[in-house]
Amino acid sequence: MTNYFIEYNKTAARILRYSGKDYNDLGKYEDCLNIKAEDFNYILATIPKAFPIPISLGICVPAICTTEDFNQAKSYLIQEINEYIPEIF
Repeated sequence: MTNYFIEYNKTAARILRYSGKDYNDLGKYEDCLNIKAEDFNYILATIPKAFPIPISLGICVPAICTTEDFNQAKSYLIQEINEYIPEIF
């Protein structure tokens, strides 16, 4: 998958541009699905019971990304979220 990001160097910029960036930011759904150069999918990630108010985030990712890719990144993502949460509240 790393080779994919190297070959298509605009991929990371598109992920950042079309994904949500803050608490309950759903990103740019239609813009994500309308990217012509590459095939992207929109994912709505929700943490329903971790806090008094559910947290949702829209994520625009290349279609090449699989569930296994997300499962491998969970520990990193959870660590980053835990560091960011105190800044929100």
